[in-house]
Amino acid sequence: MWRYYAAGVFIALFTSTLVLLCYEAGVFECVALYLHNLYAGIPILTLPAPPVSVSSLQYGAVIAVAFGVSALSTDNINPKLKVLLILVVISVTVASSIVLAMYGVLFEPVSVSTGAMVAGVAGMLMSTTESGYRKRLFLQVIGQRVSRKVKSSLARRPFGVSIRGEKREVTVMVFRITNRSDFLGEMRARDAIYLCNYLLSEVVEFVISRGGYLDEWGPDGLRFYFGLPLQDDSHAQSASRCAFELKSHVEKVSDESAESGLEHLKHGISLVSGDMAIGLCGGGTFARFSAHGEESEIAQEICDMGANFGSSVLVAGNKLKVLHNEMELRLVAFVGPVLGRSPIEVHELVDVNKNADDGDKMYRDAFRKGITFFYEGDFVSALENFEKAIPSCGMDRVLEYYRNLAEEKIKQGTD
Repeated sequence: MWRYYAAGVFIALFTSTLVLLCYEAGVFECVALYLHNLYAGIPILTLPAPPVSVSSLQYGAVIAVAFGVSALSTDNINPKLKVLLILVVISVTVASSIVLAMYGVLFEPVSVSTGAMVAGVAGMLMSTTESGYRKRLFLQVIGQRVSRKVKSSLARRPFGVSIRGEKREVTVMVFRITNRSDFLGEMRARDAIYLCNYLLSEVVEFVISRGGYLDEWGPDGLRFYFGLPLQDDSHAQSASRCAFELKSHVEKVSDESAESGLEHLKHGISLVSGDMAIGLCGGGTFARFSAHGEESEIAQEICDMGANFGSSVLVAGNKLKVLHNEMELRLVAFVGPVLGRSPIEVHELVDVNKNADDGDKMYRDAFRKGITFFYEGDFVSALENFEKAIPSCGMDRVLEYYRNLAEEKIKQGTD
């Protein structure tokens, strides 16, 4: 970021120094004499004879215009606006020269206009460099995929993001409406599309306001990344807190839609952290900054479990140990193995705050043992532990699902 600012300051210093040296060398003296003779012939203007120019005014105008045009032309990504900026500055400078002549002050506008053009052209050339190209491309590609805060930060640190590709640890979040097929046949197409778009737009606004990057928007689901495009060492924690709050927010929106006579929407949220290849993908109008890795596929697979587990936040990936130390998680499933991939633990995010002893530890331990036995194929032992895992407040959706499934497996085994 400092190199970007330094380039703008260097352009301004170089431009103002060059123009002022020319001014002191008398390069613009003939212009001043011409303007004096021109203005002297206009009755409304009151220039004294011989012509008297105010050096401090010329110095101040040249320096101010050089720094102003340099800052705006290097920070703006639109070439047309840069040209318009130069033309506006020149027009204001010429108009100021005429106004000052009415008060007997000879202000020579060519030197100031020259400084504006040199600084503006230098700013345009700056945008053709790799950092300028990266900045322009990123702001055009990212568009509304991030919050204004992230976009503003990204615009001022083009050297901090690679467009050619790099390896980075990020967290992918997948959100999906799990009961879309249930109400598509019952509702009018217009109402179904409106309902899905309404909920997904609420989710997008919620997540990007908390630092998420919108990667993909489908008919019934969304994919976000945390730690992208700007690097974030606490991406897993940020994504987990966002997902936990999002769960309550979506449930509230779904309840409101049900009260208004529309369908109650069910959803699933998954988080998977890992090292992924990030960079600019696609080309032309289809280009977008994204990430490649099996984590995206795993997140989609885990999110589909929401149809069985209810509205829950499911977590997996290489940040599980860190999250275990800071938040309350419980094992709910294993994914894999596929193509030699080891089984992946899937945990439910119970709370974003770690509870030292909330009275439910023995129930969670029993449930964990039941899950382990279940995936080992020992359904009898699994069912015994699921029975022990029922707290005094009753079963939740996940426990009920596995308990019923274990009973079904045992029944199939005895038939």
